Amino acid sequence: MKVKDLLENFVGNNSCSIEVYDRSNYNNVYNFNYSTEVVEQFGYFTLKEWRVENNTLKIIVQTQF
Repeated sequence: MKVKDLLENFVGNNSCSIEVYDRSNYNNVYNFNYSTEVVEQFGYFTLKEWRVENNTLKIIVQTQF
């Protein structure tokens, strides 16, 4: 599943707290306030894991192998 597949059916005003972690380098954490921003930057990366913690959607991807 791609990140865009998870977020394309997002219902609401698209304003939320989203953190994207890059499994290739966990020091890379990207913070977003809108799901559309995440889709633009990470939409075609494979979704490795996702969870909701403290009202924040945490998405883990791997940009390098």
